[in-house]
Amino acid sequence: MFITLFTEYSFNVLIHLVSRNNNLVTIREIASIYGISPDHLAKVVQNLSNQGFIKTTRGKGGGICLGCAPELIRLGDVLRITENEFNNTKRSKITGKTCHIMSNRVLKHIKINAKKSFLYTFDQYTLADLVTPGSMLLANKFSKKPSWDKKVDVQNSQ
Repeated sequence: MFITLFTEYSFNVLIHLVSRNNNLVTIREIASIYGISPDHLAKVVQNLSNQGFIKTTRGKGGGICLGCAPELIRLGDVLRITENEFNNTKRSKITGKTCHIMSNRVLKHIKINAKKSFLYTFDQYTLADLVTPGSMLLANKFSKKPSWDKKVDVQNSQ
């Protein structure tokens, strides 16, 4: 499973808003920090606003801020509203026609389980977990290096 740039930008906007302590921020400010087109970022902001994740204020002195506490924003919920992959379509992205290989029931079942597992993992965390020093995510998930990250001494392994 892959995350699109649209979703990545959505996470970036939310993280940036948390770091600003609920002060209003402009789309242009965020766009310049992340090197994103302001027009594209406006679409991201509109989507997040429509779902209630952020609040927008128009006019002079306007901007955007979080719509609720970071602890209430589940990462899985952000994924669901930003990724078309989770809308349960059965059409091929390339041709727009029904994908014949997906008619295989076992493969269909595997794909459904993979989506559920992917979302389940993101549902375990909130926006607060991404920005809170010493959070559950940082303390538990990254305290040890994964086994595949260890270097192997090829010369002495004989």
